[in-house]
Amino acid sequence: MTCKPYRFYISLFSFLTFIISYSVTAQIVSRQLSLQECISIALENNLTVKRSTLNTKLSKISLLESQASRLPSLNFGTNYGNNWGRSIDPTTNSFIAQQIKTSGLSGNSNLNLFAGGQIHFSIKQSQLNLFAAQYDLERTNDNIAMNIANFYLNVILNQELLENALLQLTSTQQQLNRTQRLVAVGSLPRTSELALISQLAGDQVTLVNAENNLALAILNLKQAMLIPASEDIEIVIPDIDLDQLIVKNQTIQEIYDIAVGERPEIKSAYMRVESANLGLKISKGAYYPSLQLNANVFTNYSDFADQERILYDNTTPVIQEVPIGYYIDDSMLEVPVYSRITSGTIIGTESFSRSKQWKENFSQVLSFNISIPIFNNLRTSSNIQRAKIQMQQSEIEVKEQKNQLRQAIELAFNDTQSSQKSFLASKKQVEALEETLRIIESQYNLGAANYTEYQIASNNLFAAKSDLARSKFNYIFRQKILDFYQNRPLTF
Repeated sequence: MTCKPYRFYISLFSFLTFIISYSVTAQIVSRQLSLQECISIALENNLTVKRSTLNTKLSKISLLESQASRLPSLNFGTNYGNNWGRSIDPTTNSFIAQQIKTSGLSGNSNLNLFAGGQIHFSIKQSQLNLFAAQYDLERTNDNIAMNIANFYLNVILNQELLENALLQLTSTQQQLNRTQRLVAVGSLPRTSELALISQLAGDQVTLVNAENNLALAILNLKQAMLIPASEDIEIVIPDIDLDQLIVKNQTIQEIYDIAVGERPEIKSAYMRVESANLGLKISKGAYYPSLQLNANVFTNYSDFADQERILYDNTTPVIQEVPIGYYIDDSMLEVPVYSRITSGTIIGTESFSRSKQWKENFSQVLSFNISIPIFNNLRTSSNIQRAKIQMQQSEIEVKEQKNQLRQAIELAFNDTQSSQKSFLASKKQVEALEETLRIIESQYNLGAANYTEYQIASNNLFAAKSDLARSKFNYIFRQKILDFYQNRPLTF
């Protein structure tokens, strides 16, 4: 009866070993990803990056639009219509009372010669806005890269914790095998074997928890990269030289001075200040007169004018008397009244064709327009006040960004120093506990130490190794945060 628990735990251990072996075998065909590859995938899929990229494209379009405002505008138009009843023939300006069909062509062009410098400043403002949008995109990329690095290191940490749990389980199993032999020859009591069986079960639970934590860490990384959870990936563990991560002899002020000149969020804030300053100049430009050059062309056609018309020779005038009405004389009789009309001699007829109408009705206009602002319901004054407030707001934004950067660097600097000390202390603790376990294990095998002493030493070493792994990766990440603020490449 006493062998049943032992057989159960051995079966469970064999099953877990099979699962781990199968998992390792499956990972051989999975997709291997380095940190830079994970960052590239995240940047490609991230919606915030796509939104920032679109904002940059919008800024480029605004810049092209501002630059094109220096060029003259050009527009062409056409019209066609049917007129019924009494109307004016657009080609002859005479009244007619019949249906006519008309059409026309027109073109106009405008060129701003002077607008108080508003065009010039608008172009410069659009350029600054484009630079600011590019810096915003760079900042978004950096934040995502740092976030991916955090998840990436968390996966490596949990892999190391899983390895520690597996080594602890293997060590307990080996010790159980030795204890069974000693119990069989009567060197140790049966309780020592049962205690190790219980320890083995606890180590198996720890191993399962470590596997779950690793799976969760990988899931978090996949979600951060926006890839399906079903996609198999394997993290490439970099060779990290901890000796190169020792904090350099830099002060907080030195790191801050570098960060102020390198970080994109600071550059973007400064671009916004300059843009707001140009916005103020644009608003003040509305006080100045504006000068425009305008050019217009026009021609039209009428099917009424397209009919045949009489041609006269005006060199030899012909006098005609045309009755224009009647009057009543004293005898109450109607007496006709004539009007003399002088006209030329009829020499023939011609058709006023469409092409001739286009040509003869063609007109051109070139004009200069000047507009002098006198009073515009305080719109210009209000715009100037808004521009001043926007400039003050942008200056406050610069100060806020600098304060946030300084506070973040101060926190990261202190965290890095404390994590370094914690790592070095944990490293010494593990070295000491490894030697302690080695001695107690030798004494335990010789019967000079009891199981309780061995179990305490083994558990202390396992906990110390777990703490060492956490402190190591915490130290690595904190150091990378300082490198991040100094715009150094995010590599291991």
